[in-house]
Amino acid sequence: AWLCDVLDGTAVRLVHVGSASEYGDPLSTALVSELSPLRALGDYACSKAAGTKAVLSARAQGLDAVVARVFNIVGHPVPEVSPIHQWLSDLQALKTSSGSIDVWWPETTRDFVMIEDVATALVHLAEAISVPPIINLCSGIGLKYGEIAEAIAEQLDIALTVNSLNMPGIESVIGDPELLRETIGWVPTMSLDRLAKRVTGRDQAGASGGGSSASR
Repeated sequence: AWLCDVLDGTAVRLVHVGSASEYGDPLSTALVSELSPLRALGDYACSKAAGTKAVLSARAQGLDAVVARVFNIVGHPVPEVSPIHQWLSDLQALKTSSGSIDVWWPETTRDFVMIEDVATALVHLAEAISVPPIINLCSGIGLKYGEIAEAIAEQLDIALTVNSLNMPGIESVIGDPELLRETIGWVPTMSLDRLAKRVTGRDQAGASGGGSSASR
């Protein structure tokens, strides 16, 4: 709210980084659009939702602003807060060519985006002639936790068995990227292979800032 006040009247566009966590549980495997209801749970999600509310309120008063709801960012090294970090650490700890690791619920499905695509898209949103109030910054591709663990294991040349801990949570959160495509002309690309290469450090071009193969 303070930042919105500071920018008021400056003709500077505010690109606020929101989060897919604001949607909470969509209660469906359908793509989540910008019009989907918010079911934010937990301090992080609720604080991001509060930030979005402040920015939208300022926009309604005339501020040039957009909320970019960013989905799950992929980079290297992987931050410890990511479940991918745990799987990668568990796999590296095996020190053998085969083994098993635990995954809360292998069918859990999320939408991932490369960090350089997020950065590029945010710049394009800042430069666009016009922007909607809210826009999903996502790939529109759903990747399952169990399959991600297997893809990482393949990059590490490990024959993996995934053990389910049978701890289901929010089943699926996949963003609808169509409004992003309409606004900036492209959508980030994602696949199991690209994600696995990035988190294991084998995607040297992307890891060194060379950019991704997002279709522009």
